[in-house]
Amino acid sequence: MRPVLLEMTGFASFREKTEVSFEDTDYFALVGPTGAGKSTVIDALTFALYGSVARWDHEGLVAPALAPTVNRATVRLVFDAGGARYHVVREVRRSGGKKPTVSVKNVRLERLIDPAALGGPEDDADAVAADSEVTPAVERLLGLTFKHFCTCVALPQGDFAEFLHAKAADRQKILIKLLGLEVYERIGRRAGVTAEQQKQRAAVLTEQLGSYADATEEAVAELAARMTALTELDARVTAALPGLNDATRAHDEARQRVVALTTELKVLDAVERPDGVEDLETRRRDAADAATAARGALESAETADEAARAALAAAPARSELERIRADRTELEATETALPRLEEAAKTALQSKDAAAVAVTEALAVVEAARKNRDSTARAAEDTAAEAARARQDRDRLTGLRPPADLGDLSADSARVAKRTAAAAARLSSAEAADAEARAALAAQPDVAPLAAARSDARTLYAVCEAQRKAAPEQAARRRELETARSAFARADAEVTAAKTAVTEAERAGQALSLRAGLAVGHACPVCEQEVTALPDAGGHAHLAEARERLERAEGERATAEAVVRKLERAADRDADSAASAAAQAEELRAVLAEVAGPPESAVLLRPVEAAFSEQDYADLVAAVRERGEWLSKTIDGRARVAETASAADQELAAARAERAAAQHEADAVEKSFAAAREALRAARDPLVELGAPAIDGDDVPSGWQRLTAWAASALADRRTTLAALEAAAEAAGKEAVVAADDLAAAERNAEEWRKRAVDAGLAEQAAATELATARRRRGELAAALAGAPSAAVVTEELAKVASLEEAAKRADADLRTARVAAKRATEAQAGIGAQVDAERQRLSRARDPLVGLGAPPIDGFSGVRVAEPPAQGEAPVVTDGESLLEAWTALTDWAAGQAKAHRELLAVAKTAEGEAAEALQAAERAVAGDVTALGVAVPDGPVRDRVPVAVAAARRAPKPTTPT
Repeated sequence: MRPVLLEMTGFASFREKTEVSFEDTDYFALVGPTGAGKSTVIDALTFALYGSVARWDHEGLVAPALAPTVNRATVRLVFDAGGARYHVVREVRRSGGKKPTVSVKNVRLERLIDPAALGGPEDDADAVAADSEVTPAVERLLGLTFKHFCTCVALPQGDFAEFLHAKAADRQKILIKLLGLEVYERIGRRAGVTAEQQKQRAAVLTEQLGSYADATEEAVAELAARMTALTELDARVTAALPGLNDATRAHDEARQRVVALTTELKVLDAVERPDGVEDLETRRRDAADAATAARGALESAETADEAARAALAAAPARSELERIRADRTELEATETALPRLEEAAKTALQSKDAAAVAVTEALAVVEAARKNRDSTARAAEDTAAEAARARQDRDRLTGLRPPADLGDLSADSARVAKRTAAAAARLSSAEAADAEARAALAAQPDVAPLAAARSDARTLYAVCEAQRKAAPEQAARRRELETARSAFARADAEVTAAKTAVTEAERAGQALSLRAGLAVGHACPVCEQEVTALPDAGGHAHLAEARERLERAEGERATAEAVVRKLERAADRDADSAASAAAQAEELRAVLAEVAGPPESAVLLRPVEAAFSEQDYADLVAAVRERGEWLSKTIDGRARVAETASAADQELAAARAERAAAQHEADAVEKSFAAAREALRAARDPLVELGAPAIDGDDVPSGWQRLTAWAASALADRRTTLAALEAAAEAAGKEAVVAADDLAAAERNAEEWRKRAVDAGLAEQAAATELATARRRRGELAAALAGAPSAAVVTEELAKVASLEEAAKRADADLRTARVAAKRATEAQAGIGAQVDAERQRLSRARDPLVGLGAPPIDGFSGVRVAEPPAQGEAPVVTDGESLLEAWTALTDWAAGQAKAHRELLAVAKTAEGEAAEALQAAERAVAGDVTALGVAVPDGPVRDRVPVAVAAARRAPKPTTPT
């Protein structure tokens, strides 16, 4: 893989878009101070390929990919691999919400059509993989997993020697996979297998040669004679084997015959007729007869029920007969009631007419009483109204009173005028002072930007002071890091030297491992060259020393590396802290420099950088302190001016309040004068119709004096007139009350007659309606009964229907009883049938094991025997007509006969088995004696199987053995 172009936007420390081109470059170095982003470039290249970075310490972590305060980052890498050009793109986004998350989006790997293209929008490309399939596709292209890539290609900062520090087994696996050295492992394994095989063959040949040590002429002659005897013995054994086999076979057949007869005899003895079979057939017949009788009774009951239902259906309908009888009864009652209803209707009509005449007369009396009441009421109302008007005049004259505070209005008016003038003078002076204070405040600068600038100055001061104090400690850590790196380089060099020594010692050790399979003058099984001299056997001690040295060097290097990594992480944190502080300080400095005002400072105009020294921060701290003091003084001065303006404003508000109070009091006095004038006018105007005198509106006190004098004179006249009017009104009121009482009595009488007339009308209407209804119903009943049978006929028919209904009920009850009896008889028959079936199955199970012995067939049983008795010596045959009892009897009788015959056959078979066993033992003794006579041992077991094997073994090893 060869990188061509790397693009980063918002990735780690690269907030803005950054491109790194590797075109036309064979070697390159990233140079810069700590924190400049050198490692981030390698991280971006690794992240583009595999979606993770080694130094993030977690393969699934992606949050560090986003630069601070950004929500989106993209990384794009153009690279060449396998003769083609590819570009891979990964996008990282931060989601919103209360708990934001960072995830990878829009991942794709494409092969560029043009091998010289850089993956621009105009370049054609073929999609290779997308999303989760990109990383596996990259691993297939490069032949390296993320772990191997970070171990062998892109070594993380501080971990460049991790491959060298890996365990020997892990390091060897990585090298074998990368360099394809598996072939040498296979060669070594094959060489080891070949050497082991040749070693075993040599051992076998050596053992065989050792067994030939006693091969003398006497021994050879003795063995030749023995071989001749063994050959003859083998011939005799071969000749005797057929007879021995026949004897064995005869003994086996006799033993099997005994076993078979014994087994069959046990089965025959087990045949026994079960209890209860004798009366099962009787119970079955009784159940069948009962079921047949129940079915006959059910058929008879069904026939009777159908006949009763048919007779009831043919009879007249009960409802129609009962309707005719009810209509005839209702017609007779209606004809009887008609004369009475006609007389009642005539009487109700006469009462209605008499009540109407009485109502007319009562209404005439009410009208006359009403006219009299109205005339007397009007006269009483007129007299009472005139008395009321006289009373009102008296009350108005009596209630006339002048205001109580009429004498204080003149003094209040003079005092209020003096207060109003003083308040106006105070207000004019306060307005002038307020205008002057507002002008002074407007000339002051805006306090909000100054306060914000002072706050920024304080923050900037704190940041710069912290960086100034931290600078010496950070410089010390950088010096300590350089020292640690030098120590690590020395330790790494020692490891390299130790590895070289181990390699040389291992090479010598491998030669020693092959030494056992090498022979001078023969080809080497590995390199196939002729071996001129065997390797020195002392190489293992050198290898142990070299490995001990390597282990010690690797431990020292690991310690040094841990120190370097710890210091590098501290340096990175210092760099990140310095960069963050510089960015924050620069942002605050830019804001502070924009605030206009002395003193001017060149330090504040200089941008803050991450490379600022301790002195740079000290100068910036002094400038910030000076600018902050000026801001505080300016803000304090403006505060004093604002306090003066606030005091002037408060005085102006107080003067305005005083003037408003004085004006309010003046308005109150004026309102009092106006109220007095209005009260005088309001008091005189209602009295003008009574002859009140004219008055002057400006002189309110004299006007009130003249009006009250007139009112006292007019009041005496009004009281005399009022007494005469009240007496006349009282007399007129009494006459009106009497007239009203007369009218009420006449109205009550008329209402009584009206109610009587309504009741009479309703009674007349009800009587007429009842009469009409009776006449109409009589016609309807007469029409309905036209052609109907007589009452006697209807009564007779109803009696017949009742008799048929009773017969139908009895037939239905009998049918239900017959059905229940038939069901019970059927269930009982089925139960007996189930028992019979169970016994039949039991009979079949008892007979099935005996079929092979000639058991008689049992095809069925019904209690009728159709077969003839068996001839003498033949087995009985059970036919379909035999009963279950007869079938069991036939089977048990046959089994008893067979058992007797089997006992006789078993005695003969046991005798034959004993004879066969004696013959087999004699034949085996003869063959075994012949074999053991030559000193051939016969193992335990069947002679026919063991003797041929023993003879064959003796012929292969003719040396005589001790007979057993």
